[in-house]
Amino acid sequence: MSRAIASTADEAGWQVRVHNLMRSGLGVEEIAVELGCPACDVREEAELLRAQGRLDAMYGVAPAAAPPAKDIDAQWRADREAGREGDWMDAAMEDLGWAGVAKAQMKAKGLTRATKACLRCGAKVRLELLGPRRHLRAACPTPRCMRIME
Repeated sequence: MSRAIASTADEAGWQVRVHNLMRSGLGVEEIAVELGCPACDVREEAELLRAQGRLDAMYGVAPAAAPPAKDIDAQWRADREAGREGDWMDAAMEDLGWAGVAKAQMKAKGLTRATKACLRCGAKVRLELLGPRRHLRAACPTPRCMRIME
């Protein structure tokens, strides 16, 4: 740290004040002005808290939970064993409707490449508009999931 600290007690008191100001919602620069110290010192303390996994808790932010992954292979096997293999046509029509909406959104925004959450498994589907007629190509990274080429 660039600050001259007289003792470890001063350092502990400074850290407590920084932590309390973070809990109250102040940012790094605001804390530096409040305490009259360089912002780089407060930033260094924030990086230490981030490395320890405590920074989000300081600001009252709950860590984002990842959506549960669906097991597409297990679903495919269960459908096959239950004799529901013919349901693929319903799934294909649903996928095409989803792709049509995604294509319209991409055209409206002027995009040629985008990603969107898969409606089956939640993974990121890569979408591209290709060629002079802007045909859609979409591919989900999950095996046996969505693959579309318009």
